[in-house]
Amino acid sequence: MGLGCCSRLAKYFLFAFNFLFWIVGAILLGVGIWVLVDRNAVELLHVATVSTSDSLVRGSAITLVVAGAFVFFIAFFGCFGACRESPCMLMTYAVIVGFLFVIQITAGILGAVFKDQIIDELSSSMNQTVTSKYGQPGFNETTQSFDYMQRYFKCCGVIDGPEEWQYSSWGKTHQEPVPITCCVLTNTDRIDEVPVAKNETLCYSYATNQTDTTTGKEYVHYEGCKPQLEDWVVGHAAILIGVAFGLAIVQIFGICFACMVSKSVRSQYEYV
Repeated sequence: MGLGCCSRLAKYFLFAFNFLFWIVGAILLGVGIWVLVDRNAVELLHVATVSTSDSLVRGSAITLVVAGAFVFFIAFFGCFGACRESPCMLMTYAVIVGFLFVIQITAGILGAVFKDQIIDELSSSMNQTVTSKYGQPGFNETTQSFDYMQRYFKCCGVIDGPEEWQYSSWGKTHQEPVPITCCVLTNTDRIDEVPVAKNETLCYSYATNQTDTTTGKEYVHYEGCKPQLEDWVVGHAAILIGVAFGLAIVQIFGICFACMVSKSVRSQYEYV
């Protein structure tokens, strides 16, 4: 006696949902690897010199890579179990997916909760960088990342712009009022090149004397970097959280269909 119409339909849906699992697994792997190796992500997130933020970000990326590989395995296990019509494999599949579902929901909630903490630590870390770390011995990577951020977002300092630098450790040891990455550059999009100011003299002049910011903004950036970096973090966090909860919805259907097919197969054996 074969499977009933509804059970066969559930079996085919199970195949379809496992194909979605495979696609989502690829997305999770891609996003995780992107966070770990992408130049923009690495440099911008390195601005967060606070260890907690760095651990959360890197830990999340590694978790995504592991979860992506795990989803690949689950998709294969579910398809094979449905093909063999094995109640044991289907129930094992349902339990594994259910376990992953709980982990993802927990991770999504933690991501939403700790997002504000990461933003707060970013702000504190950026202030520390401008005040006492930028350009100082032992902080070469932090300096490089801050310069990268100022070029990438076309901003200067944290909140108040150029004036923040005159009270910094860097400002007390340099004649220039701001780092050159605060200037409007001619090679902004070529970040691997040495920054070249549109007009270095006017940049430093307008950075010191901000009475004419309308003309000055053609040569120096007055906006702080904090709002733009926060928007960048929130936007990318929303993508990660959305992927986690989107996959969770798919998993619920996968669990239901796996249980339906397994129950139908068991009923078939009992009938025989």
